Amino acid sequence: MKAIILAAGKGSRLYPYSKNKPKCLVELNGKNLLERQLNKLKSCGIKNIVIVGGYCSDKLPAKNSRLYLNKNYRTTNMVSSLYCAIDELNEDVIISYGDIVYSVNLINAMIKSIEPISVAIDLNWKSYWQKRFSEPLKDAETLKMNRSGYIIEIGQKAKNIEDIDGQYIGLMKFCSSGLDDLKTVLTEYKKGKSLSRISFKDAYMTDLLMELITQKKKIKSIPFFDPWVEIDTVTDYLLPETSMRLEFLDGEDDRHDENN
Repeated sequence: MKAIILAAGKGSRLYPYSKNKPKCLVELNGKNLLERQLNKLKSCGIKNIVIVGGYCSDKLPAKNSRLYLNKNYRTTNMVSSLYCAIDELNEDVIISYGDIVYSVNLINAMIKSIEPISVAIDLNWKSYWQKRFSEPLKDAETLKMNRSGYIIEIGQKAKNIEDIDGQYIGLMKFCSSGLDDLKTVLTEYKKGKSLSRISFKDAYMTDLLMELITQKKKIKSIPFFDPWVEIDTVTDYLLPETSMRLEFLDGEDDRHDENN
């Protein structure tokens, strides 16, 4: 099992906190986001870590991880960053955005999943979005699941709250045939095909997931209620809810250290 952390973006919406550093290195309550992610992953036994950098990549830690570069980070999005590490898609892998922090419970649930493709879904998203955004529906995208918990739509413009069964947070797992499907899609669209009508360079991970769904690939939701954090904007950084959630998640690390 390995983890790939996508951390190439400039994080301009976090200025001045992200000035001259990748967004994942923004500090809050004494730790940066990447440090927290690495602690969570390693406490769950995942020590094979890959980071895809771009903006200020020289400041990303080289020790105990492998660094790939998205040299075109200024003009591309997440899917292009993942493609830079396509050679690492050779065993079960957890893929994570660089600006989030999640619980050990969630990582363990992802590890236990035997589905080809699994995606973490926050079922308690609405209260968090209401704290983060004055108009939550403007930022939220569709996410629809069938009765068996498989995702049937993701990443589209939500017209109403009923279009959202949960919140995609940027954490997913690929194994076995799911890896083969992922590499096939990445390779095909790198060659010039549109990704769900989005060009390769502009595609986000939700576009990639939606393309897999369109191709009849099964994507299983891993529902959770634990607190998690995304720090994407200055508002997120200053939000009291962010500090409260990080306190809980940091406490989880402290409890793990005490028991080991």
